[in-house]
Amino acid sequence: MGVSKEFRKAVLAALRERMSALGLRRGRHDVYWLPVADETIGTVGLMHTTGGRPRGVLEVGPVISVDHQGTARLMAEIEGRPFDYLAPAGVFSQLGYLTPSNRWDPFLFCEGEPIAPIADALAEEVRNWGLPFIREYDSLPKLVSVTQSGKFGHPMHIYTLPAALHLLGRYDESDDYLDRELASQGPPIPGTGMERYARFAAGLKERNRLARQRGCAR
Repeated sequence: MGVSKEFRKAVLAALRERMSALGLRRGRHDVYWLPVADETIGTVGLMHTTGGRPRGVLEVGPVISVDHQGTARLMAEIEGRPFDYLAPAGVFSQLGYLTPSNRWDPFLFCEGEPIAPIADALAEEVRNWGLPFIREYDSLPKLVSVTQSGKFGHPMHIYTLPAALHLLGRYDESDDYLDRELASQGPPIPGTGMERYARFAAGLKERNRLARQRGCAR
C-alpha cells in the first residue's frame, strides 16, 4: 500500500501553490496559516495519509482551525514551555463538516491521474467554506462563545477555555470551569495527563487570584 515519494511531493507542491494563492502562509507539517485579527490566526492543515486506501491513492483531509495567540501564549507560560504560534488554542473542524454535505469528505489523489483538478477542487472548498469559517470567529469573545456552545469540540478545550476566560477578565468563570474539570477527572495519577492538567489548573487559578487583586486582565 502507499504512493511513491515523487507523487506525494507533486501533490503537496500543487496544494502549496494553491494555498499561497489564497493568501495562506506555509507553516510546518503542511499546515498553512493567515493572520485574522485581535491575535487570532486561521490555519488550514492538509492532513494526508495512505492508510486504508488502495495502493496509489493519497487521501488529503483539510482541517480548518481558528486559534488565539494570546491564549496559546498564556498556556505556554503556565506550563513552562516555549510558545508555539501554531498550537491549538481555539476551534477547529474538518473541512467537509463546514460544507453543505456536513460529513467527512477527504480528497483522493490517484497516482497516474491528473493532480490539478483535485487540487483545484480542494482549494475551492477552502475558499468557499474554510476561509469564511476562519473569519466568523475572528476574536477571543467569539471563540469563547462558540467553545462554550459545544459546537466545535476539541480535546484542548479543557485548557484553552479557562485560559481564554482569564484573558477576558472572567476569573470566576475560569475557576469554576477548572474546578468542574478537576472534579470530573478525579485524583491526578502521576505521569499522566491528569497530573499535567492539575498543575496547569493550579497555575491558572493562581493567576486568577493575583489578577483579582490587581484588577487587571493578566
